[in-house]
Amino acid sequence: MKIKMTLTKSEKIAALLNQWDPVGKYNKSGDWRVYNFEAETIAQKVRSNSKASSVEKAILETIGTELDEREVQMMAQYILAAVKK
Repeated sequence: MKIKMTLTKSEKIAALLNQWDPVGKYNKSGDWRVYNFEAETIAQKVRSNSKASSVEKAILETIGTELDEREVQMMAQYILAAVKK
């Protein structure tokens, strides 16, 4: 019997946000569920055919506007790559 398990879109985004840790919440708590709400919110706004600019906008609306622009662009590309697979 073979069991195939795949991550959901929000789980992939949450893993990326935990690695990025833009606000510093993950380093303080160490809990992997820190960014679940933000990941769910971004996942609802992002589709596999979304453009990077719309993903950037979703990140800024969800997490906040005090983020580095280059980091947000990079994370938007990572999220798009994870969602397309």
